[in-house]
Amino acid sequence: MPPNINKSIKKFSPADDSLLFGLDTIDKVGEITVDAILSSRASGGEFTSLEDFFKRVPGSKVNKGHVVNLISIGAFDDFIADDLGEFGLDARNMLLQDFFAMRAKKDKAMARGDIVVQHDYSSMLSVAALEYSLVKTYITNDPDDRYADMISEVCLKSMTDLHLVEQGFDCYVGGKIVRLKEHKSTKPGRNMGRSMAFIDVEWRGNDFNVVCFFDSFELWGSYFEPGAPIIMKVEKTDKGSLSVVDAIRLDWLLDGKDQ
Repeated sequence: MPPNINKSIKKFSPADDSLLFGLDTIDKVGEITVDAILSSRASGGEFTSLEDFFKRVPGSKVNKGHVVNLISIGAFDDFIADDLGEFGLDARNMLLQDFFAMRAKKDKAMARGDIVVQHDYSSMLSVAALEYSLVKTYITNDPDDRYADMISEVCLKSMTDLHLVEQGFDCYVGGKIVRLKEHKSTKPGRNMGRSMAFIDVEWRGNDFNVVCFFDSFELWGSYFEPGAPIIMKVEKTDKGSLSVVDAIRLDWLLDGKDQ
């Protein structure tokens, strides 16, 4: 669950069979800021609105950036429940507008030069990107879930499955590329100046180490970049390694990009 201005403590805490994000998980919201919020809450009770928060918490301890990030991640969602029902997460943008209006009303000089922050809440991916930028993980949904069915349908589930594949036979591995090490050959011969790559693919806690040799790299090298979701057809070599035979970029496939 996203951080909540009235329920969250510093760290993660249990709430309704889930975990409530702590206030200090939010980007740029440090110990001094969290202590000021918790102190105001302890002395004056729960906040009743964004305006109440704005009045009670010292501006010297909680600045514009802190409040923007708190609103953006959903810490004030309890105050806009009706708007969330009608407008979805874009209601947070409405609350951001209210906050900047409060700043201007309180002190025009302070608010001079303010640019009203607005976010793109229109898609799963844009929300996920915002959440990751603010708390370094996903709250509403994991964007990788859209690849899950394709990967689970055809790919090896774990290294245990790999042991069952005989040498010389093909299988499929899929997930996100977490490591890519390109190597350009300097050895005289037909491969001199050509590139190959060592690729680590991770999915749901399982890691697969794959080698893309020179000929395959010429075909599929442009598909490989850190973070890319991919399914690779691989051959188990006589040395037990996995060699790339074919590759599909899952994000390009789902987004309609030619491969």
